[in-house]
Amino acid sequence: DLILLHSNFWADAEQKKMDRNRVIAIVQKNSTHFIQEAIPGLFASENRGKCADSIQLLIEKANKIPPREIAAATAGMRDRRSFAGKINHKSVAIIHGEHDPIISSQKMALELDFLDKKPHFIELKNVGHMSIWEAPSTLIKTLKSLII
Repeated sequence: DLILLHSNFWADAEQKKMDRNRVIAIVQKNSTHFIQEAIPGLFASENRGKCADSIQLLIEKANKIPPREIAAATAGMRDRRSFAGKINHKSVAIIHGEHDPIISSQKMALELDFLDKKPHFIELKNVGHMSIWEAPSTLIKTLKSLII
């Protein structure tokens, strides 16, 4: 069994690869500025106020990561291959945020339509890409329902 938490199963499109290349270039020049801008943007806009302390903590921790490691992680996402074919042969659940700014619900629905065997899809309401901080009890309840 596999659970994708705020993740996807398709390879990056060319535009997304170009965006990731821009991120790599920015991080190599000024990772602090990138982190300061990027982390709040992972949260649903309506959750940024209530999650302000978590956002600040994440920014502080991320600022300790060497820029080359952030760049390498970004390159890894850029270069990953699609594994949509494997989803058709595995038991897969996808947990997705209703207001995810990274993977829109529309894009997720489109990609799911291409699959022969549909994974168990769970859309968490009122969260973005960071449900562990935006709605921890909801996320834990959801995960428990999948693994117990």
